[in-house]
Parts: sequence; structure tokens; C-alpha cells
Amino acid sequence: MTLSMKNFEQKEWDLYDTNLGQALESVEKGDLQCASECFKRIAWVLHSLSKYHPSIEKEQEVEMNNI
Repeated sequence: MTLSMKNFEQKEWDLYDTNLGQALESVEKGDLQCASECFKRIAWVLHSLSKYHPSIEKEQEVEMNNI
């Protein structure tokens, strides 16, 4: 993995952490509209990260093919 890719991934995980914290605080305060927006951003971050990581099934297929 290249350095720029690692930096991108770290920024995405930072966004995930930030939005998760904000979402949980919003839920505690009863601000469900804000929480909803934070959860939407979390979903987008996870979608973005999933493009760069193979699924577990694909990893298992590769492992089985290498045996």
C-alpha cells in the first residue's frame, strides 16, 4: 500500500471516529436529526473504505486457491 493510500485511509478512519462521537452525543441529547446526518457520513466513509479492501469471502477464496 502506498503512503498516499495509507494517508487517505487514516483520514477516512479519523472521519469515522469524529462522526461516530458526534452521532452518539447527538443521540444522548435527543438531537436525532444531527445524529442521522452523522450516521449518513459514517456510512459514506465505510463505503469509501470498502472500495480498497477485499471482502472476507474474496480473501478466503484467494487463500483456498493458494493452498
